Amino acid sequence: MKTNPLDTAPLYVLKRLPSDTESQLNISVQIDEKHRVFEGHFPDFPILPGVYLIQMVKDSLNTFLSDNFWMKTASSVKYLKPVEPGKNKSLRLEITWTETEDSLLVSASSFLEDATVNFKFKGEFVKS
Repeated sequence: MKTNPLDTAPLYVLKRLPSDTESQLNISVQIDEKHRVFEGHFPDFPILPGVYLIQMVKDSLNTFLSDNFWMKTASSVKYLKPVEPGKNKSLRLEITWTETEDSLLVSASSFLEDATVNFKFKGEFVKS
């Protein structure tokens, strides 16, 4: 995913890992710690903007379920620990969902390299 059309390198790269069930995704997320997004958020204490964690969930669903989903609602979003460049070069993202007639009810968590939960999400995605 590119944050700006002028950027040539993606902020992160997603890689699918084995999952226990058909309604679960386990994703390895490699973060470019030198990406320009860290220059402005925040200059004296760079961290990954939280919106990108939600974007990682959306990108994972679209990439690995081969569809085009967009977030309809976010009923719960918790940012528990910051993702700091240099300290966190990768994340592990776990996504589970329940399919309804026209949407996915999604729960997701991401984990820092030391296995600490840093983000939790619950919401609904629909096909566009």
